[in-house]
Amino acid sequence: MLRRPLRAQSALATLRQLRLLRLPVRTLHTTLPTLSAPNARTANPFASPFGGPSSSGGGSLGYAPSGPARPKRDFQPYVPSGKHVSKVEVVKDVYTESGPTAARPMHEVEQFWKENEMTIRDGAGHEPGGVGGTRKPVLTFGELECIPHELQTTLRGTTFSTPTPIQAQTWPIVLSGRDLIGVAQTGSGKTLSYVLPAIAHLRAQPGWRPGMSSSGGFGVSPSVLVVAPTRELVVQIATESLKYTQSCRITVVPVYGGTDKRVQMQNLRRGADVIIATPGRLNDLVQMNVLNLGRITYLVMDEADRMLDMGFEPQIRQVVENLPPNRQTLLWSATWPKEVQALARDFIHPTEHVHVTVGSHELEANKDVHQVVEHVEASGKPMALQNHLTRILTAQPKAKVIIFVATKMTADMLHQGLAQGGYPVVTIHGDKTQDARDRNIDHFRAGRAQVLVATDVCARGLDVKDVHTVFNYDVPNNPEDYVHRIGRTGRAGAKGEAVSFLTDDDRGRADGLIKVIQSAGQEAEPWLLKTPAAYQLRPCGTVMFASSFGGDR
Repeated sequence: MLRRPLRAQSALATLRQLRLLRLPVRTLHTTLPTLSAPNARTANPFASPFGGPSSSGGGSLGYAPSGPARPKRDFQPYVPSGKHVSKVEVVKDVYTESGPTAARPMHEVEQFWKENEMTIRDGAGHEPGGVGGTRKPVLTFGELECIPHELQTTLRGTTFSTPTPIQAQTWPIVLSGRDLIGVAQTGSGKTLSYVLPAIAHLRAQPGWRPGMSSSGGFGVSPSVLVVAPTRELVVQIATESLKYTQSCRITVVPVYGGTDKRVQMQNLRRGADVIIATPGRLNDLVQMNVLNLGRITYLVMDEADRMLDMGFEPQIRQVVENLPPNRQTLLWSATWPKEVQALARDFIHPTEHVHVTVGSHELEANKDVHQVVEHVEASGKPMALQNHLTRILTAQPKAKVIIFVATKMTADMLHQGLAQGGYPVVTIHGDKTQDARDRNIDHFRAGRAQVLVATDVCARGLDVKDVHTVFNYDVPNNPEDYVHRIGRTGRAGAKGEAVSFLTDDDRGRADGLIKVIQSAGQEAEPWLLKTPAAYQLRPCGTVMFASSFGGDR
């Protein structure tokens, strides 16, 4: 007899339970009722004592291409030799070290590196200390005397008083014109790490003026290109960039799949100094002669590991073949597996680069996120979730939570149960339209919805402030996805919580969870330590769960 995959069994169990439990929402009172475990056949486990409108719709900003995973590399690596594009005139070094930075003693710099677990090497593999032109960090915004005046004014108006560690160290390196490999977890401030130098780089180019990228006979010709894996990450980067580019009269245009090309083409033809794009849509517009990448002098590949995981390597190489070989290149990644190392060898200048790592190369979770793993029966997940939501919203009525699930069917079922229980909930996954994804993300970000149910399609690109708790309703297939899921909370120095429901079917993933928990300096629950070992180490030193399911993502 053929058996359904375990993920399908779990989703069907959830569906059956929700059908059994589905009742009209009870009348909500101004005082909280006494909560007790309801009979599964007579009450909705998601019935909320807190009220709030039920939400409809769902959606996801993420761009998750269909098709097989990353293909085998059966082609020769591309060497940036000007195969398709000639060299262009470019000014890379725009940095002037300020007096306070130059006067900073080396022992203070070394203490800064130690406190922030930062490792820095130049292209020859040398550690810093004057080797290879490695720069001292800038510890205040005022030390950046080389950036445009308008940008300095904008920085003074931000809520942050000092740069983040990754910004402090990488700004001088990139402003000096060096290529960069940056390995750092999300939430570290890396977006501004490359946006600020991009503005200074663009303004320093010979003959630059506002609007010079307007469409010509060979398409729109931007100077800065940021490539990212998902739609929601592209939107996030564009939104963050606009905070700093508008005062400098620099135009930013995001392009990504899932929306009408004609609207994006109209935006591009009005002028675009900076393009932020997913690889697939970017190549489409190049092939249509809407975009001309022959003047790109500043390239950023953000979340390179994620792009490779999603099978984008051929598209990335196609993009780079259309860029000038003497560009400046920045590659950012949360992990450092051999596939990303190979990409860096092909695209980063072999000697004129600096490699900055925050933490270790091994997969690590944010130490500001308190991780909890609970052993539950598959049929008990809805009740366990309800109990936690009650706990959180009783203490903080305006708290935001994200619930990650493995399949679109489970996401829709949870949405229906939570909405009937009175929770303001939205859902995002790959079957939702782009408009629905954007709308629901906006509702969640603005607090009109407090609960977001999502598949992994948005795990990396979603950047929402003040997320209280992340739930792994379904434990992910690998530690990388787990780390990026829980990284949606505890951002920018805030504290967060991650709760994962581990069923008997998931016990093969226990050792991977243990390793991630312990790497963050936390103790795993004693019961979790007793589960059987079922994981293996990847060559790059990160953990991969032995058990892996497909999943309708």
